[in-house]
Amino acid sequence: YVLDSNGKRVACEFPLIAQSRAGQKSRYVFSGHFEETEGEPSFSGIVKFDLQTRQVSRFLYRDGGAGGEPFYYNSDANEEDKGFLMSFVYYRSKNRSSLVIVNSKDMTLAAEIDFGLRIPMGFHSTFIDRANLQ
Repeated sequence: YVLDSNGKRVACEFPLIAQSRAGQKSRYVFSGHFEETEGEPSFSGIVKFDLQTRQVSRFLYRDGGAGGEPFYYNSDANEEDKGFLMSFVYYRSKNRSSLVIVNSKDMTLAAEIDFGLRIPMGFHSTFIDRANLQ
């Protein structure tokens, strides 16, 4: 966990930065966010940390959704928090999963794609372009 600007604990895992900033000082860090509860831990959303202002922004999944490890696509190398965060989210009540896409600038829902079936928890994702796939 980390402490927000009010000293409140924020439980998180799998931190991400813009890949264009790898090995350099970063202002923004994104991470899977989970509630500290009894039982099986699962991500309840995605959190954004502004390391300069110490502000914390959260996007929480609807209807008790449980997310996997988030992935960050930075769409502008000049703005490290401009892009999209993506995660597979499982809705237990419906036994279905969706791909949730969050605008990383303002941490609002950009899109949600319902797959109509369950994707197993723990499913990981990454982006590999065609040249690196061969």
